[in-house]
Amino acid sequence: DDNQLGSPLIITEKLRKLHEAGFDVTGFFVEAHKALYARLEENTRHLAVPIRTRFGDFGDHIDEISDLARDHSVFIYLDPFRPSQLLFDDMQSVYDQLHAGQSVEVLINFMSWGFLRAVWGSTSRMPTDGKLKGADPRVASFNQIAGGTYWQKIAIDDSLSQTERTDKLADGYAGKLHRWFKYVLTYPI
Repeated sequence: DDNQLGSPLIITEKLRKLHEAGFDVTGFFVEAHKALYARLEENTRHLAVPIRTRFGDFGDHIDEISDLARDHSVFIYLDPFRPSQLLFDDMQSVYDQLHAGQSVEVLINFMSWGFLRAVWGSTSRMPTDGKLKGADPRVASFNQIAGGTYWQKIAIDDSLSQTERTDKLADGYAGKLHRWFKYVLTYPI
């Protein structure tokens, strides 16, 4: 704990200002770590803005978020602890609300470096013939996280620096989001 406000409190401060200006806003927060969830509950309990907190895995609450997106504008900040906690298509039911004319905006902390480290840690156990074999369950799992196979060439391309691989992976992920979103930006942090 660095005595800095965490993401939920930063977001709720913005929501508070909107709420006080007469906008109908609600904070919706999901936390899987028991101690962090207890802190989230404590820190948001007495706020003047409507807040919904949910304990558990984010994926267990996507249907509820999708239901909200059917008739509300939603801004979603996704900050998984590990890349494997958010499969690319997990949010499809929410993103599909865009096709129905709803307003959906999303900020994703896609941990390119963490993803590549996980791949590199598994590469020695994956069958290859100069490329990764898609039938391997580890490769299939990484395909689900990334939303396709584009990452494979990036991960094993030794002509690229780690920074170049990280940037190319983020660009590839952003490119896949164009399936739903007209505007997609990447920003390294």
